[in-house]
Amino acid sequence: MTVEVLGNTTADIVMEADRFPPGTEAEFGPASLAVIADPAHLRLGGNAGRTAELLGRLGLTVRLHTALGRDLWGGWALEQLTRAGVEVIGAAIRQSSTNCVVTDAAGCRLSFFYPGAREYGAPAPRADTEFLIVAACPFPDPKGMQRWLPAFNQAEVRVLVDLGPSVLDRPDLDQLDCLAGPRMHLTLNELELQGLTGCRATIDGVHQLHGAGISTVAVKMGARGALVSTAAGRLAWHVPTDPFPPGPHTTVGAGDCFNAGFVYGLLGGFDAPRSAALGNRLARRIHCGGDLGLGDPGELLAGLDADCAHIEEV
Repeated sequence: MTVEVLGNTTADIVMEADRFPPGTEAEFGPASLAVIADPAHLRLGGNAGRTAELLGRLGLTVRLHTALGRDLWGGWALEQLTRAGVEVIGAAIRQSSTNCVVTDAAGCRLSFFYPGAREYGAPAPRADTEFLIVAACPFPDPKGMQRWLPAFNQAEVRVLVDLGPSVLDRPDLDQLDCLAGPRMHLTLNELELQGLTGCRATIDGVHQLHGAGISTVAVKMGARGALVSTAAGRLAWHVPTDPFPPGPHTTVGAGDCFNAGFVYGLLGGFDAPRSAALGNRLARRIHCGGDLGLGDPGELLAGLDADCAHIEEV
């Protein structure tokens, strides 16, 4: 089985600091310098690139439709993806997307993001395509998606869309209604849900999305896990997760890790709540153990029943 992934690939430069300097001095000093305990580290990011890399490392066949720069970052990203077994499809652009991120001890984040291209191609389903993931910041033009996405619906391919943050343009509820097919899954966090639907109560926003034709909704809630709902019977479940350890740590890319685990579970025949538990587990493993935290896919599944025992219908 093959997963098609469409969206951005980014070189993430990640740092963790006890505090943010106020930045009121031109020269290095207490107001303009924060000494960090560990060096900055470089890792593959981007909503699509990170998801594709993880799915490849989990043993799935992955085709990534993205845009990589003809520069140092683009060559490095292509090397990481190829090493994970991902087939990269897309035109080269002049400059790659980059994101420099600092997280402080309170979990606050400061990012300097260069988005790069918005066009990632126009994929078409193939005979071996089992799933399509659309995850991008910037999000692809909905009008363009309306031209090629129906082919995936006609081929009965399941589709997962992650809208991403509202800092840049993304589809509104009416546009989502036009894009939604009978097998569409939508993942987003609580702030993104509130901005999209205008609903303060999470469950009310989820019901609005079902009304727009979305069959399955997964709301990522950070340390509180996820809320998953299916249109069939309008059932919803709270899927808890173990908390992150104390101290400075970044959650950049946690949502992409969740998406990879969620899709991996669905392709393995799990239902939506159990797949969300796997998404929670993968996100926590990666962000507590770095890339070494992924481990063997069998290890990722071990003990999942204990996690699922805490799932509650709401």
